[in-house]
Amino acid sequence: MDKNIITRKTVEEKGILTKSLPKPFDVYNSDGSRNEEKTIKEFVPLEINSNEHIEQIDAVVSEIKETDLFLEHDWLIEHNPEVD
Repeated sequence: MDKNIITRKTVEEKGILTKSLPKPFDVYNSDGSRNEEKTIKEFVPLEINSNEHIEQIDAVVSEIKETDLFLEHDWLIEHNPEVD
């Protein structure tokens, strides 16, 4: 699973259907300790259109601040989209 993240709030507001992860995984804090409140259990298949290049990606559902969607660094480097 890639490291793309979509927020629960965005999923709920947009009515996006989620799918269960075959193997949920735990979230860890920056100090390496397990975050007792966080286990990632769901993902959303998304279609990304960037510079007329269409690609399917998966984004896990979790809480992140300041944005609705987080695309992994490797994807951004590979596709070099112009972000508005």
